[in-house]
Amino acid sequence: MFDAAGRQHPDVEVVVVSATGSRVRSGPPGGGAPRALRDAMEMVVHPLRTTDRLLAEPVMPAMVLVVGFGAAMALLFFLSYLARAYPPPPDVLETWIEAYGAFYVLPFVDIPTEQFRLAMAIVAVPLVLVVWILMAGSARLLTLAVRGRVTFDQYLVLLAFAFFPFWITASFIDLLHSGPLDPLVLAALRGEHGPIARHVAASFMPLAYSVLYGLGGVYCAAVAARANGFSFARALAVGVTSFLWPMAAGALVIR
Repeated sequence: MFDAAGRQHPDVEVVVVSATGSRVRSGPPGGGAPRALRDAMEMVVHPLRTTDRLLAEPVMPAMVLVVGFGAAMALLFFLSYLARAYPPPPDVLETWIEAYGAFYVLPFVDIPTEQFRLAMAIVAVPLVLVVWILMAGSARLLTLAVRGRVTFDQYLVLLAFAFFPFWITASFIDLLHSGPLDPLVLAALRGEHGPIARHVAASFMPLAYSVLYGLGGVYCAAVAARANGFSFARALAVGVTSFLWPMAAGALVIR
């Protein structure tokens, strides 16, 4: 399996017996971004079966997914800064504040609003990495409290693929909502299409984030239950704690 230098041979399959008793085969290492995307899609479609397989996988594909997401966020924030898209004109900013509240629209720290997207571009990758580590660390601590068997490294892999696909989806919807669809959304928020359309426009993104983060939390609980051999109810604390970290990052930091 490993040579004297600690390198894994590419022609050897690793066999791990999961907490459920199933024999899990890990393929050869490598794959980069394609492998990370494949694992993410398989986790969404077949979470339990994919959990068994990912217990034997290295951390690197999960890191590719997480760092890639953070880098994409950083690039979009930097492009927004170059385009001077934030802050918007005063009348648009006032409409946003009326619809979403000043807490979710204005910067969370006392820096010039014109520089805020640049600051977000700088901290995006470290922020996403910290959230990922906190998710895995808190899950590991909770698992120790109930005598689970999943390691910190395994949680890094499992939670990356259990939660980040939903975070990425929510961010993509937000990008469409605040980009190509922004003129329609702004008109609706101003009441140009009636009160119902205004209410829908104001509620859509908070609801989308809540639903997708909630799904991510359910998946985190499901993979924790599967990997540890717990009941879903016993693993629910892992799921709840896991999605609270990115929710806090979204509510307090990202604008």
